[in-house]
Amino acid sequence: MEKNSRLLFGGRISWERLLWLLFCLLMALAAADSLWDALARPRDFAMLWGSQALSGLWQYSSRTMYLLHGVLTLLWFLLGAVLTLWRRTPRKILWTHIILTLIWMAVNMLQNRTI
Repeated sequence: MEKNSRLLFGGRISWERLLWLLFCLLMALAAADSLWDALARPRDFAMLWGSQALSGLWQYSSRTMYLLHGVLTLLWFLLGAVLTLWRRTPRKILWTHIILTLIWMAVNMLQNRTI
């Protein structure tokens, strides 16, 4: 049992896992909200799809690609939440998810820097 842990769902979860769980859930909610907005009000997003300013970013090339990007983002962060809650997840797999997420976020920030 880990030294710094709290009781959660009948088991124990470390502070690191709890923080990653909260981050993944927050990001999943943000992705779900973005998807909902794009599906409910496509007119508000039509100016982004295929525009010259955002043409370098694949997720803005069309409505379908935007929705695909949103679904993949939502699934990625839900996977992170499941990996965090599943007690048998090895630390290496969880850390791989964390590092890949940070790399993905850094690449997105660098891409969006020129917009």
